[in-house]
Amino acid sequence: MHTRPTGPISDPPSAHEVALRCFVLGRIVRYARSLRTANSRASEKLEDIRAQAVGALEPFVASISEDERFLLICPPLELANEQISAAHSQLDALQPLVWSIGHWPDLPPYDVEADLNLLDVSDSIASNDFLLNVRLRPAAAIERARATAELWHWRSRTRQLLETGDAPPIPPGMSQLGVSSYADLIRWTAEKTLRNGNIDAVLDGDFVAFGKPYRDLTNREWARVRCITVERHYALNWLCGYAPDNQWDDTPTDT
Repeated sequence: MHTRPTGPISDPPSAHEVALRCFVLGRIVRYARSLRTANSRASEKLEDIRAQAVGALEPFVASISEDERFLLICPPLELANEQISAAHSQLDALQPLVWSIGHWPDLPPYDVEADLNLLDVSDSIASNDFLLNVRLRPAAAIERARATAELWHWRSRTRQLLETGDAPPIPPGMSQLGVSSYADLIRWTAEKTLRNGNIDAVLDGDFVAFGKPYRDLTNREWARVRCITVERHYALNWLCGYAPDNQWDDTPTDT
């Protein structure tokens, strides 16, 4: 279990390291997608898919994380559906990585899943010319995006705690700000976040997704926004140096 970081604990990864992470992660997502959509569950067919993924990543073995290494080594038929789905969902983590090196114009709203074209973009990153000239966006822009992702993650976890009845009491000092309930706290946070420019809109005292207040999302809509949020928060925390020694697998997403 991770303890919450108070700030970056490592020097942020370099532009070169981010570019390599983009390529590796893109190939991992592509591999998971190929396993999910394979027309055949025959072992030989799936092993061919795995061999293609391993071959593409072999020159970049130093940039592959331990969890990714396991995914590539394990025979496809022995992988649980949850493992494949988790790897595939990292397409939403790939988006801020590609954005951070200027290969994607903007991060979409938190109710919009990542574009599959990202996989083609990430494939193009591995060229020597690109790796020699890659540059990161300004650190302030990346940190701003990270703070926004953390706020959306906070909103998701707050809903989860309220639905399970595990929400802690409102801190006494918040009453001075007119906050005496979680509805007040969400409203206060949303309005403050809007003033700071981290979100674009507030509706009925709440964050907005799918054109409605966050609290009114269906379970299906909430699951979609939550997945996008967690993956972006993960990638942006890694970009800002929150992972011990910049180890991708160890990136915390506390809020």
